Amino acid sequence: MTFLRKFKEELVENLPSYAVCTLMCFFVLYGFCFTPWGQKITHDYERLIVWGVHYVCPDLVYVPRDLEDCFTELDRLLTDELQTRLKTGEVRTWQMHMTTGLWIRNNWGLWQGSRLSRYFNGLGVYHPDDISSIILYSYVRHLRDEYVDMSNQIKFYQMYWKFVRTLKEIQDKQVTAADENTDNDTGEDTESVDETEVEPSEDGADMVMQVLC
Repeated sequence: MTFLRKFKEELVENLPSYAVCTLMCFFVLYGFCFTPWGQKITHDYERLIVWGVHYVCPDLVYVPRDLEDCFTELDRLLTDELQTRLKTGEVRTWQMHMTTGLWIRNNWGLWQGSRLSRYFNGLGVYHPDDISSIILYSYVRHLRDEYVDMSNQIKFYQMYWKFVRTLKEIQDKQVTAADENTDNDTGEDTESVDETEVEPSEDGADMVMQVLC
């Protein structure tokens, strides 16, 4: 009872502060969602909520609309020194996969279905790692005034995932066939088949080569 009494007294004492905070939050949310000013802001920015252990921190991060918009943002975000090192080849794009590439994937909402990820999804690229790699590779070519060759980059990643799916299907078929042979064998005891030890057949290799070609 003592705890409840203290809680009630504290609540009554701080009720005006709680009410003011609630009203302020309401007006801020109303401003972002329903006023022309708020709609203009949310049109160009996407709200990304960062969940922490002890806090919830809302942040407004500009998410590019398309590849050209990515170039504009990277021009603004990257230092002149880094741009020069990228242009000269001193720094390669694969070296940036877990640095600048990681920042792009997390802050441009590639895991959360942002408008940039939807733009690339419409082009046939879906994995955030692929998207960030295309952005960085294209940006380097942009710095060098070279042709970006977007279509061939997209084709490369589409062929890669088709190749992975084909290998998986071949392995699954071989494991299934081995299991069926084991079940139908009523003679000598046979060792169980380990998926990792299954060697691809010649027919499987031909199927993979057809995918690559």
